[in-house]
Amino acid sequence: MVLHVLPTACVFFIASYAARCCCGTCCNRRNSERLHTLHRCECSRVCAAVIEHRSSTNNRCLFTNSTSVNDNIKYDQRWGQNLNVKQISAVSIDPKGNIGIFHRGHRVWDASTFSVDNKFDVNQGPIKQSTIMLLDKSGRVLQEWGRAMFYLPHGLTIDSYGNYWITDVAMHQVFKFDVKDIEQYQTKSSYTYDSTPIKPSLSLGEAFQPGNDHYRFCKPTAVAVQSNGDFFVSDGYCNSRIIKFNKNGERIDEWGRTWGFEGRELYKRPPPINAFLVPHALALDEEHGYLYIADRENNRVVCSYATNGTIHKEYKNDQFGGPVYSIAYANNRLYLVNGRRFDNKEHIHVRGYVLDVNTGKLLSEFAPNMDMDSPHDIAVSQDEKEIYVVELNIQRVYKFNQGCLYPCCKNRSNYDSGRNDAIKLSSFLEARRRFNFFEKRPNTRDFSKVNTEPETSDEEVGENNTERIV
Repeated sequence: MVLHVLPTACVFFIASYAARCCCGTCCNRRNSERLHTLHRCECSRVCAAVIEHRSSTNNRCLFTNSTSVNDNIKYDQRWGQNLNVKQISAVSIDPKGNIGIFHRGHRVWDASTFSVDNKFDVNQGPIKQSTIMLLDKSGRVLQEWGRAMFYLPHGLTIDSYGNYWITDVAMHQVFKFDVKDIEQYQTKSSYTYDSTPIKPSLSLGEAFQPGNDHYRFCKPTAVAVQSNGDFFVSDGYCNSRIIKFNKNGERIDEWGRTWGFEGRELYKRPPPINAFLVPHALALDEEHGYLYIADRENNRVVCSYATNGTIHKEYKNDQFGGPVYSIAYANNRLYLVNGRRFDNKEHIHVRGYVLDVNTGKLLSEFAPNMDMDSPHDIAVSQDEKEIYVVELNIQRVYKFNQGCLYPCCKNRSNYDSGRNDAIKLSSFLEARRRFNFFEKRPNTRDFSKVNTEPETSDEEVGENNTERIV
């Protein structure tokens, strides 16, 4: 990203420029308003004269090749057509394969939502409608809750035990809701619920008080949860940092810093690997110990070690070269959705992309019948057969069904893309013995010792030793 000195007529948006935001409004700013528009309305953009497409590289970046839309990923047009939702901010899949979505009811994040010091007007009250909806794979509504509990929904993660982790950018807080409390909340039928709000089992941050210390957040965006209960929070719009907590909510570590705006001069070189501009979503690869970060306004995905936050590598691509809004990980592949660019440099397709995490190769793209409008989050089943994407502004949930990923179809959950199956020669020989194949040969030899290598099952094959590109 090359940052230019601006002419006097365009002191970016501070001098009454309008930065377009995906909520469909314009966030006009006066000279007295110093706060970056990114913090004022969802998906905002800076003045087109400020930022050009980044052309410089570094040796830790994986630049991926291009490809076309994958016909193997089919859009299910009938799924979720009749859902009564508004701005949808998040989607996640529970352990049973059901789909949870988080939406904002009739509330819209626009230019007037926050004050210049990132404070929300509490007098607006909580959202009166249910904000969380659980659907089965057919799109049937199983459960709704969250009425009068949240003020401005953003992130939703359902962990491997079925617990819900939620971020509310208006409250500047992170919440955990235990699965047992959610299941008990449902009474009598699928559409009759207790009017008493569910109580979170864990709350982090100070309600409606933004901050950047050890106890407060400023518009946190997402949560990623490890199987041992430790979790990560992307503290997103203001602080641009990642914070790691143990299962009790005690802070373990923190990394990252803001790069770009927030009352500073514009930087004139690409961001360092450990600096972010709106870390917007997280994804975990526990097998290899990686945490993937959607560094939204730096147009990239950053991979760090989950143990200590050390940065491993980053992924960028000219084809999805806009903001990276969300990511999901499954079986050595990253799924991501991007957003629109407003620098007028080139047309970028807004859709889903699939990357190989080892090579950085762009494997495929997917979209409905045309480009998406404002995709905000993505979720992928562990076997990668189902992909779900939510649109923020046109209030849509897309379901994509993915066919076989490999030339020969097999169980993807047990298949490693970099692994060669062990071929057992004895299995071929045994089949021939049944047909007296060897007895018909003129010079019969002893084939019992041909297979000199030990036979192994798929589970016994060693780990993929593919060298990672750094």
